[in-house]
Amino acid sequence: MTAAAERDRAARRGASSRAGMRRAARALVVQGLYEWLLSRNPPDDVVRNVEERLEEQVRAEVATLAAECLERYDAATLESLMRAEAAASVPAALEARARRFASGGKAPAGGKLDRAFVAELDEKIAERFAFARFDREWFPALFLAAVSAAPALETELASALDRKVEGLSPAERAILILGTHELMNQPEVPYRVAINEAVELAKVYGGTDGHRYVNGVLDKLAARLRPGERRS
Repeated sequence: MTAAAERDRAARRGASSRAGMRRAARALVVQGLYEWLLSRNPPDDVVRNVEERLEEQVRAEVATLAAECLERYDAATLESLMRAEAAASVPAALEARARRFASGGKAPAGGKLDRAFVAELDEKIAERFAFARFDREWFPALFLAAVSAAPALETELASALDRKVEGLSPAERAILILGTHELMNQPEVPYRVAINEAVELAKVYGGTDGHRYVNGVLDKLAARLRPGERRS
């Protein structure tokens, strides 16, 4: 592979990683908006609550993965993992590796771990901890901006609904507030990306056919808010 091809491949990997981290951040924004809509707690408190719940989830996933590793791998393999991570226990080693994955860091140099074991373990970590690999600056900024603009966003949103905004489920209301914010206030986000991300969030957090409803509402808004972009 030429140097130029390798740089292009690295750029694509980087773009994919950034997109994934923003997708995870959007999920946290929806969780925050859901809480805020129900509680009207101060937005900064909501951010802290979301981050605390995330930490609890990370610790629970580490404990589950540690139990699986203790059953699956022999003592020598696990001792090598602990040495590589400079950790005193298997859970501590796994937590270090999971947090490094979440932050986009690289493994420490000098570790002598079996390649097959590393590949299998890192695949498990990538699957289990994708939720924790998010843009840590973008999440609070996006959430706080959406909350700040919520009255204007809901006014805009109401024009595309077949019911009152208050008649939406809290989850779909949160998703539509976020999607409307991206369409109205973030022109750097392509309208198709804003809609597709909202639809995927609705598949996770919304009702059975909620994603279809979200798609239809945001498509109507995009026709008005991004007319030039939709025609191109």
